[in-house]
Amino acid sequence: MRLTIVIASAVLILNAIFIGCSGYGSEYTPEEYSSDSFSFFYSSSYKSGSSSSAYSSAYSSSYYSSSSESIFIPNLEYDKNLNATVKLDSVWYKGSYAKTIQIGSYIWLTENAKEYPTWRTSKCYDVQDENCEKYGYLYLQWDAATLCPDSFSIATATAWESLFKAVGSNTYILSSTLWSGTANGTYALNLVPGGMCDGFTCIDGGKKAYYVGAGTSKSDTKIFIIDSDSHTSKPLSSFSDSSFFSVRCAKQSTQVKKGSDLSACDTKEKMTVQEDSSTYTCIYGKWFKEVYREPECSKSTEGSTYYKIRPYVCQDGEWRELEELEIRLGYCTSATQNATAFYNDTTYICDNLTWRKQTLLDAQGECNEQKAGDSIYHNGVSYICRGTTWQTLTSMENKYGVCNSKRLGEVISEQNYYYICSNNAWSKTTNPADVIGKCDTTKTDSIYIISNYYHVCEGGTWRSATNNEIVYGRCNARKQDTLIKSGNYKLICDKNAWRYATLQEAYGACTAELQDTIYVYAADSNTYVCNNLTWSRLTKPNASLSYCTKKNQGSKAKINSPKSYWLCNNYQWVSIDSLSYNYGTCNIDSVGNKIYPKKDSLGYICKSVGTQYQWVQMTIKEQFGLDCDESTQDTMVVGRLCDNGTWRTPTSLEKTIGKYCSKKNIGEKATTSSKYYQCESTGWTSITKSMYYLGECSRDSIISVLDGVEYYCSDGNWITPPNAITDTTASCSGLNSGQSGKTGAYKGKIYICKYNSGYYNWVRLNDAAIQLGFCTNAREGELAKLNDKYYMCQYSWWRVPDLSLILSKSECGTINIDGQEYTCSGDKWTPVYGSMTDSDKNTYKTLKVGTQTWMVENLNYKTENSWCYNNADRYCAQYGRLYTWDAAQTACPKGWHLPSHEEFNSLRSNSLHIYLSNHDNGNWQTERYNNKYPGFEILAAGIRTEGGTFDYEHRLTGLWLTDTPEDDTNRGCFMKFQDESMPADYSTSSRCGSKTEGYNALPESPDVFANEKGYGYSVRCIKDD
Repeated sequence: MRLTIVIASAVLILNAIFIGCSGYGSEYTPEEYSSDSFSFFYSSSYKSGSSSSAYSSAYSSSYYSSSSESIFIPNLEYDKNLNATVKLDSVWYKGSYAKTIQIGSYIWLTENAKEYPTWRTSKCYDVQDENCEKYGYLYLQWDAATLCPDSFSIATATAWESLFKAVGSNTYILSSTLWSGTANGTYALNLVPGGMCDGFTCIDGGKKAYYVGAGTSKSDTKIFIIDSDSHTSKPLSSFSDSSFFSVRCAKQSTQVKKGSDLSACDTKEKMTVQEDSSTYTCIYGKWFKEVYREPECSKSTEGSTYYKIRPYVCQDGEWRELEELEIRLGYCTSATQNATAFYNDTTYICDNLTWRKQTLLDAQGECNEQKAGDSIYHNGVSYICRGTTWQTLTSMENKYGVCNSKRLGEVISEQNYYYICSNNAWSKTTNPADVIGKCDTTKTDSIYIISNYYHVCEGGTWRSATNNEIVYGRCNARKQDTLIKSGNYKLICDKNAWRYATLQEAYGACTAELQDTIYVYAADSNTYVCNNLTWSRLTKPNASLSYCTKKNQGSKAKINSPKSYWLCNNYQWVSIDSLSYNYGTCNIDSVGNKIYPKKDSLGYICKSVGTQYQWVQMTIKEQFGLDCDESTQDTMVVGRLCDNGTWRTPTSLEKTIGKYCSKKNIGEKATTSSKYYQCESTGWTSITKSMYYLGECSRDSIISVLDGVEYYCSDGNWITPPNAITDTTASCSGLNSGQSGKTGAYKGKIYICKYNSGYYNWVRLNDAAIQLGFCTNAREGELAKLNDKYYMCQYSWWRVPDLSLILSKSECGTINIDGQEYTCSGDKWTPVYGSMTDSDKNTYKTLKVGTQTWMVENLNYKTENSWCYNNADRYCAQYGRLYTWDAAQTACPKGWHLPSHEEFNSLRSNSLHIYLSNHDNGNWQTERYNNKYPGFEILAAGIRTEGGTFDYEHRLTGLWLTDTPEDDTNRGCFMKFQDESMPADYSTSSRCGSKTEGYNALPESPDVFANEKGYGYSVRCIKDD
């Protein structure tokens, strides 16, 4: 008690320090008020434009109508009865002025809200309009924007509490005409007894007022209940959600007359006090006077305060900043050492001139043996002393109290669980001795449940009950051999324990009376049935199925894994097919019945098969009456294809390819997913990619090309050469002579091992071999024609043969060689010549060679710088004229021209040697070149030298070309023909070109040389394109 008095005194002293240092210790001046009639004196400006004017107190009946009461009070006067500032004023609201009164630091409207928002949220007391005129509306919901003037809000709980603190008695704030008792309405606040309504039930009208004290939420909103002598408040939550109350609007003023008017605060708000013309700021629930300059801190001002951005206190001759706790709790000094104070659900202690949270040890001391089991409440938490530590109470202790020595052994029940008090703590127990008591003769064979555990009293000892005992009770001597039925099985009491009864114990022999009786012997999980005087054990194909009994006789079942179907028949599950499961079984009564399980598929017919009845799939003939013959070949009916007289199901390969292989498309090829097939009599057969694209390989050595790779036909298959070549310039000498002609592959191209000049070398196949196939020993001497051109297989190579070979291997008749026709008479072949005539009326034979047409006689057209051999005209008739190179350039008739080296090479590539190897019979000195096969008929016309001499008749001739050597333009190019009779010292220089590939081995093939342009050589013209 003594400690409490000291603490209270310290708090009072601290509070006095704050208020005293703010300048609020002086008395206020008493004011004179009348109690009946007053008039307003206004010093404020109004929206109507007047100021400092006296007005009648009678207001028009606008939104806020006036009462008959009036008051005359100077601006911000201090009322001695209220001990607070009082000021009358008005505010403009919805077209007129509403009266206001300031009491303390709050400005109030002098009438209740009368705005009508909606019929759902407002009403008149007892739904009578005159009550709204008298009391204002009652509201279910309140919104300041709807019900109050600008800057006003619904009066807060703090505003109401400040009001009641200021007025002390209700007498001065209640309407003098609507209340019974001593109400006189002195201060024109005119609180009215509007009562309240809960839905359609209204109470206390004319007796009590129920005003809303608004909070920030429903939880801190209060309802202030006022009668003529007193007031109280209740939380809004204590009323129903359909309650209606009165509303008064108010706002906090920014100035008061005296410091004592400053209301409680807890925010950083500001207020002007007229008494000392100062501004005060609320810091941590206390008002501090603001200053612009720091005042003097001395012994005489010790403990005074001021506010400049932060609050300060004068202490020991210096100003220091105040902390929150010492503002809220007061100063912690040596005089208040160990004093305590309470704030925000927490107790603080003054320790070493600083406030700190009071610890449990500060408040209660140490937990020891003397305090064991003691419980205390500290800073919102309950504790108990256990052992040597203070521990928070458990949920059980909070609910049922602490376990101490007085409650030792006490048992409580909580949600089917039991707890016993022992060692100063509640402990869960399932011990029946704790809950029920000792197992004695009064409890023998009894079963009790404790916290969902079953216990049986047996022989003076508690034990756990078995599952059977829980369900069927205790098995003892009195129940020996007792049978109890449980579902399809029975239990028997045997030697103080329940067990499953055997088949014989349960029923005995299978008799007619027990027919169809089912018994489950749970001991071995077997099920038995009495059928035809015999107990039989039931089986089932799957654990998911029930047993086949009389109850499910004829029922069917399906097992998914592995998929199977079953029929219950005479206590046995019999396997059936899916058709019987879905459409019924096939039996003697359903023979001939048809079913169609799937659309666009063959149906089934019930048939007798041997000694059984089965569903058999119908044939196309049975279902549709169609035969598979030529008229229905390749016809598809319900997934069956008619093929070669049989209806068959398409193979999976046919479905993959998307095309059937039947007798109508034998030989057809198809491909899918990079695989290749050919339709054969046995169906689609896999073939190689080469066979698919290259076709049938019908003859060995034939060559074809696929994707840049060359294949050749061997034994009916397209293959690539077995020898891989890495260097085509390397010798193939590793192969013996017997390997000559064998093949190899390099980058997909075929090469052949060929002997030449003592070496074996890899040689790339020529175009003829690629088109005609390999030239093998078996094909030696074979003549073939390719693109109107003849080739012959000679020495493992396709060569262009000379005319004699072609003609010798051709049947006598007419033949076309390189566009030129030859005819045979007897055993002699003669070309079919064309002709042309020059301007001198000379006619010449012509020969077509490929796309070119050549003169096969020398030109005999007389020009300047042209001569007959030996200047004798008879030679011109035989050989034509000899021309200089310049004369030859223009000697050819119109439509014809002198050939170029390039045209000469083209002639050679078109089997020129066929023609050039056939010199005119009897014209050449050497007999070697005379034969019976006429051709280009080159005449040994001789030449004319630059000196004008003639020479080499029968041994040499030349044919001018248009070209000149690149290194000597004074010379002209010509084709030179000579025989072996030419002297060894004869030569011409500056060769114009070389022989075409493939002709070097034939010495009779001409070459091109250059000579002085003044020499005389023959001319053969070629026709213009």
